[in-house]
Amino acid sequence: MWEIAQAAAGVMLVGGGFWCFAAAIGVVRFPSDMARLHAASKPQVVGLLMFLLAVALVARDWRLVPFLAFVWIMQLVTVPISAHIVARTAHRTANAPFADLVRDDLAEDLAANDRAQSDSPDGAGGDEPPAEAPGADGPLKG
Repeated sequence: MWEIAQAAAGVMLVGGGFWCFAAAIGVVRFPSDMARLHAASKPQVVGLLMFLLAVALVARDWRLVPFLAFVWIMQLVTVPISAHIVARTAHRTANAPFADLVRDDLAEDLAANDRAQSDSPDGAGGDEPPAEAPGADGPLKG
């Protein structure tokens, strides 16, 4: 039985390595930031799951399973958040493939936010810093 568990763990390690390697190649080779985000997030989570399953099979200790499940759940929670932040930054810095978009919801939201800020009596609204704040006029000069 132990040999079967070791063989299954080996298959999981090879499979997890394949998925992580595929994610790395996708990050380097894909042309746009949005495609790179997909390559960085989807296969990497599957690869981590396969690695964690291999650890659980080899460890043969049920006390380790809740910790491994916690690690994978945290990965499932944080990967979409980080991908969202990177995608929003790519959009704001004009690195997104705008020609490929059917509808640009973020541009509509940003335009509505700009209109709301210009309509407010003090000219400030939302979470943007005021114009006189240090660093609000762009990168530091020096």
